[in-house]
Amino acid sequence: MSPYNTYMNYISVILILIASIAFLLAIFTGGPGGRAPVVLPTEEQYSSSTYDLRFVYPDYYVLAEKKTGSAERNQYDIVLTADKEFDRESVSPTEGPVSIVVSVYQNNLDNLTAKQFIETTSYSNFKQSPDGVITPVQLAGKQGYWYLSDGLYRGERIVVAEGDWIYMLSVTYGSSSDQIWKDYRELLKTVRFE
Repeated sequence: MSPYNTYMNYISVILILIASIAFLLAIFTGGPGGRAPVVLPTEEQYSSSTYDLRFVYPDYYVLAEKKTGSAERNQYDIVLTADKEFDRESVSPTEGPVSIVVSVYQNNLDNLTAKQFIETTSYSNFKQSPDGVITPVQLAGKQGYWYLSDGLYRGERIVVAEGDWIYMLSVTYGSSSDQIWKDYRELLKTVRFE
């Protein structure tokens, strides 16, 4: 091989390396022909000593709390909707917002089991279950029950009776490939009843 060919090979390798570096920089910095850098979500923590509940969720959800019960019976809803810029592209257009909802129901009057709550109250939406199946599950070391519901959106629910409360953790989604469904599954791993 002549010195000229060796020299040209080195120059070619250097040019390819420079072009590769420029391309990668463009991708990760949003430069010409690139896209914006990937921003990973951080986490927020919800904690309530009143309802003996704690969980972690991605910070691209907006959390709203509302008391929905009556003077005779407490009911409290914690609603998470993906409404920040981070997640707007991954949510398909819908007729309304899909959400993750944690509902807490007073249970020191009726002392229902989780399964009784599902089968006997309208709050559970169990009548909307497409298959009528209730499956035993463990959530934060406690016995609970999982089931599907269907309506405007597909939904999944887990109900746990613990102490003076019944907790119903639910998600609505378009399909199981939606980010909100994945986030719900991750949130369930962080739930603690205190």
